[in-house]
Amino acid sequence: MKEHALFSQVIIPFHPEFRKKENASLVSYAIKNPEIFNVTRLVEEAMAWNGGYEFVDGYHYDFSDGSECKTGSVHPAKKNGSKSHSCEITGVRSSSGKFKTGPIRAIIYIPNTHSLRFYFFPEEDWTKMVNVHPSSGVGRLQSSYNSDRDTIDKWARWEISDFLTLAKIHSFPTEKWNLQFEDGVLYVTNGIQKHRIDNPDLLSFTQPQYSNE
Repeated sequence: MKEHALFSQVIIPFHPEFRKKENASLVSYAIKNPEIFNVTRLVEEAMAWNGGYEFVDGYHYDFSDGSECKTGSVHPAKKNGSKSHSCEITGVRSSSGKFKTGPIRAIIYIPNTHSLRFYFFPEEDWTKMVNVHPSSGVGRLQSSYNSDRDTIDKWARWEISDFLTLAKIHSFPTEKWNLQFEDGVLYVTNGIQKHRIDNPDLLSFTQPQYSNE
């Protein structure tokens, strides 16, 4: 079950409230009843807390660095015995044609192995892969999972090893953010907000995409 996997592998080990020893009873209750929690919101809070940015739930983005958090799942095979399973990330484009903005930090649930996969899609990459439903107009990212090889080949180049690495990747639009050193510490700033960068190897600047076509 996707909610159980997200709780056991992301929320409990990485959410600041669920990590507290005094909240052990809450953790036990959550493991047994994940469906009563807003799991998506808790994942977003855990990602922001570990990544060093803020959860802002903005217009078409989740975090103060302009990135978006998405969860998705691998679906059962359509044919008995098939090793190919569809998987998707929904809601990257609204029915009115508005795209999410910035990079997408994605977590995909694999029911075959009850495991999670982590992906970081830069905006200039994922906007080229959106599949738009012909009637609803809603856009999604689609791929397939091979249960024999335990791989999602189409998304392999964007796969990240673990949740913490995914959370700590910093990606900023080049036109809005600049590097700044203060007392030997590296920051990126847009003149209003400032983010400390502890690992420059996880920093990338992206060209913003404006087209809604």
